[in-house]
Amino acid sequence: MRTSVAFFSMIGVALGATYTVSDLADSGPGTLRDAIIQANLNAWPDTVVFDTLAFLSHGYTPISRATQGGESAWKISLSSDLPQLTDNWGLTILGDINANGTPDIVLDGGSACAYGLFIQSRWNIIKGLIISNFTLAGIYIGNTSQNQVMECWIGTDPEGITPAPNRWGIYIYNADSNRIGTNLDGVGDEYEGNIISGQCGTGMGGVFVYSGFHNQFSGNRIGLGYTGQPCPNKTGIYFLGSSYCLVGDSVGFSGKNIISADSSVAIVVDSSNNIWITHNYIGTDTAGIASGGFQYQGIRIWKSTYTEVNGNILSGMGSLSSGGPAVSVGRGSYNHIYDNFIGCDLNGDSIGNYGIGIFIYDSSQYNVVGYNPYVPYPSSGNTIAYNAKGIVVGQNATDFYTIIDRLSRNRIYKNAGLGIDLANNGVTVNDPGDPDFGPNFLLNYPVITGATHYDLGDSTVITGTAAANSTVEIYIATGIVDPTGYGEGIYLATANADASGNWRVSVPGGPTVGDTITSICIDQTQSTSEFSPYYTVQNVGAEERGAPGGAYLMAMPCGKGLRVSFGVPQAGMVVLKAYGLDGRLDQVLWSDMSGPGSQELTWWPGRPGIYLLRLETKSASLSRVVMVAR
Repeated sequence: MRTSVAFFSMIGVALGATYTVSDLADSGPGTLRDAIIQANLNAWPDTVVFDTLAFLSHGYTPISRATQGGESAWKISLSSDLPQLTDNWGLTILGDINANGTPDIVLDGGSACAYGLFIQSRWNIIKGLIISNFTLAGIYIGNTSQNQVMECWIGTDPEGITPAPNRWGIYIYNADSNRIGTNLDGVGDEYEGNIISGQCGTGMGGVFVYSGFHNQFSGNRIGLGYTGQPCPNKTGIYFLGSSYCLVGDSVGFSGKNIISADSSVAIVVDSSNNIWITHNYIGTDTAGIASGGFQYQGIRIWKSTYTEVNGNILSGMGSLSSGGPAVSVGRGSYNHIYDNFIGCDLNGDSIGNYGIGIFIYDSSQYNVVGYNPYVPYPSSGNTIAYNAKGIVVGQNATDFYTIIDRLSRNRIYKNAGLGIDLANNGVTVNDPGDPDFGPNFLLNYPVITGATHYDLGDSTVITGTAAANSTVEIYIATGIVDPTGYGEGIYLATANADASGNWRVSVPGGPTVGDTITSICIDQTQSTSEFSPYYTVQNVGAEERGAPGGAYLMAMPCGKGLRVSFGVPQAGMVVLKAYGLDGRLDQVLWSDMSGPGSQELTWWPGRPGIYLLRLETKSASLSRVVMVAR
């Protein structure tokens, strides 16, 4: 189901008037200024249209545009601000004269006027205008609701290529349920978005939303020009003290915004809550397969809660000399980042970011990156690849209160640095006495003690230790091994550690012999560790890693049981256990000092089936698969 802001349809009334602009002068009869004055006085829904033949008869010269195949634009140069829109019945301004999705009327403030359009009423529709060179905002919407801006170019020249900056493209203050871009009704949506670009130099950004609620931004191009070339804003969209706003399309990419080449940050969420950023291209070109131009950072969440970032491409940002995180969370809580493609395209192929993929810092708590088992909607992991680092939690080791941040079921690979880095200082080696003071309590990573593949039954049993009663996630890392020897990986399976910290999981179908695996730990607070060292999957019957030469393990039928013989070359503690194919411990057959030399015992299994016998010493392990028949 598509999520949308509350925006109601307006039914026309016969008493509404249509005002025709026939003169491009700043003021006087037939001008846009006069049409707005008349519409404000008429208490019904009104419309403003433009008459190009009348413009020619007045001797005005059109602007020919190469990007539009020579189609003309007509410019209104203002010497003072237009009247505010104050009639709550609403005014529709139709600047797309040819109804082909391209704006044809230019409002030029000449860097002397404050606002292109100042809206303080409801139900207005602004369509098909090019608005440039205003000192405060191209369009201001304040203390009102239910307005729509569509098919406009805000901050560019008539070609839609070169910056002609306003300070802000659109400024929304204390205004609710306004729609910037397409209405997502499936009819002409591809033409309804705006180009909000070029607010650089003297400009500040594309859109500023201050104390706005239930506003929607869909189908816009922000920071790129008409042909897809960079036409930067300083910032793309900035939310301050706002709530329940949607950027993108909750269903898919048909209502995506393309927000790229903004020299600072694409989207800032500052002191806000419940901002939904979903299914956008951020940092890329219009096809979502390459960088759209230099952009320092993707999404910055600051002092905000319940931000949802999902389904976006966040790639192509930064340069060799500088690059911020694709997503950062500072002093924020209960934000959820999931199902995004960070550093790559939708196929997982490289676009790259020069900065960190996701950066959580400065006392941020209770945030989730990836799978969240505590929400009523489906959530899956992010693909985080080709970044400087994958996920960083804590700006340094003294970022003590950046804790309880869950990182779960992500696909993390091919990053230049660590997949997960607590304290942003490289591998944090396990130590006794967890928890520690530091990001995510500097939680110890799991230790994988065994990974054995059984051809018979085609499953792999993985064992290890971790924090008591924690969740352990296993990741496959074959072909993507990090040179540090510590993990990156693609989520594979989950195990649960018992009260002693021991865990075991059987993974049907793999990984197979020679594959490389790694793991992370999520403790009961939801704090998450770094990746563990890599471990290579062994085959049943092979002498396992660390097993001394001369150790052996054999089993022969003996009535309804098995005669088990084993030996080790050196004296020490020996444990012999029997496991079912599901990885569960069936019985401890031996746990005592032994050797050097041989031992023999008879085992009477409780039921027929296939079992794994595992011989363990302080420094070695050896396994055999046996079959018990009746």
